[in-house]
Amino acid sequence: MASKLGSGGARYRGSNVTGPVDTAWLGVFQRSALTEIGGYDERFVRNQDAELNLRLRRAGYEVWLDRRLIVDYQPRSTLQALGRQYWKYGWWRMQTGRKHRKLALRQLAVPLAVLVLASSVAASFWMPWLLVLPLGYVAALVAQTFVSKRDLDHRERTMMVGALVTMHFSWAVGFLTSASISVLRRNRRDG
Repeated sequence: MASKLGSGGARYRGSNVTGPVDTAWLGVFQRSALTEIGGYDERFVRNQDAELNLRLRRAGYEVWLDRRLIVDYQPRSTLQALGRQYWKYGWWRMQTGRKHRKLALRQLAVPLAVLVLASSVAASFWMPWLLVLPLGYVAALVAQTFVSKRDLDHRERTMMVGALVTMHFSWAVGFLTSASISVLRRNRRDG
């Protein structure tokens, strides 16, 4: 999760920077700021921190990361649990984007990459050279395990690759499913 390929470059994950950021989970808030913007949107099951921080920033407040504050986090213990977690993250990120009409390019990168990878695998039956894309993806993930700040053994490197694939594909499928259902609902409403 702390690697760029796992976090998408979110500064609050593994950063040693103190200063303004787009979002950070957990936190200490000025009560008056939360009251002004209406507090947490309780409809959001996931991504409520990013949604809240987006509204805080739009209201003129700063979201501040202080590297002196340390929070322990226990990652999911199985790939299945990690997949469920990231599916929900993708689903709710799309809902935040839909509500606020704002998505960062990095948030669109994973769904687009997964669509390209899936399409290249399907099309490889007719054009085998397209397998270079998923092979390149796996090679990039393996390379990431070697530039990781921690010293990992072979088993841990394999687990990291599996976790990254699970995170990417689950997040993308949740995001794309959320987007598709939103479009279907709007079309049904419009008629």
